[in-house]
Amino acid sequence: MAKTNMDLVNAKKANEAVDLVGNDDKVFLKVKECKTKEERLQCLQDIFDQRVATIRKSKYTTAAQDLLCMMAESNFVKWSRQFEWKFSNYYVDEDGRVVWSQENIFEKMEKNKDLLPLSEEEQAYTWKYLNEPTSPCSQEFWDAPLSMYDKKALEKNTYNNELRCIQSAMDPGQANLMDLYLEVMKHEDCKNVLLEYKAEQKRIADELASQQSVYYQKLDDVAPDNILQTILDKYKGKAVLIDIWATWCGPCRQGHEYMKPLKQELKGKNIHFVYITSPTSPLKIWQEMLKDIDGDHYYLTKEQYKYILDKYESDGIPTYAIYNTKGEQTFKNVGFPGNDVIRKELEAASK
Repeated sequence: MAKTNMDLVNAKKANEAVDLVGNDDKVFLKVKECKTKEERLQCLQDIFDQRVATIRKSKYTTAAQDLLCMMAESNFVKWSRQFEWKFSNYYVDEDGRVVWSQENIFEKMEKNKDLLPLSEEEQAYTWKYLNEPTSPCSQEFWDAPLSMYDKKALEKNTYNNELRCIQSAMDPGQANLMDLYLEVMKHEDCKNVLLEYKAEQKRIADELASQQSVYYQKLDDVAPDNILQTILDKYKGKAVLIDIWATWCGPCRQGHEYMKPLKQELKGKNIHFVYITSPTSPLKIWQEMLKDIDGDHYYLTKEQYKYILDKYESDGIPTYAIYNTKGEQTFKNVGFPGNDVIRKELEAASK
């Protein structure tokens, strides 16, 4: 395993990996010269075959070669089965350089849609590397739509399919899938992964249920259009700062750090801090993070969370909103506005 990892690292350092698995600039230049659909498809096939041949001649471990072949295959399928999208992202500028741009992408796709049209029969594809029982797992394995083109992908390798289902079943926004997958899965080790995950989630939920300032699953039955008022009603007579965030959001976490001295400064005043997140925040990570964030914490359903963002006409996070002691919204901002602004708005709202 260590040798395989070093092979991949060294390939990336030498820029070999880009050429071996998917140098889109070079693919664009080659396929751009083709005149017909048949020429374009053959050109892409030749590029893929050449890459695989080069990988197999390398001195990398077999596992490293397999991983590189999987990435090369994924790139080939994206180009050959989603040609108008891939091709439309590139153009050659006045200096002869290949430029990536999504400006007017849909207009370009409309213009290029007939360059490599494939019938349903032609779209069919049998994965050579990404759906083999002996192939190592990789990001390409998890991301590639195995059954989108290969209609026999599932029956060819049921274990691979169940492995990929695990990722979907663990999505907090798709909680209803967990029991469904457990019913239909045939491989016990895949089932056991889900059962262990389910038990761990329950353990965390039980711990959170005992914390008065944490609201996890406690408000799930509240209609989305009532959730914001339900939360605000808990703080009647107080100024409230609402911070909408997620565990994966760097600016959100940075805002929390910036606000620590301000919260200490305002401690004891008629001000309450409320933090709202959604199922995009992994539960265990959220549980750990909130220990360092003083305030009340709400883990809402994705529908409730979306409603609040829509209510604030927000297209991103962190989003901050401030309410005065009468429950009236007095301030809103997308992005951290700075402690001076927040201090001024909270002091005015608390009077």
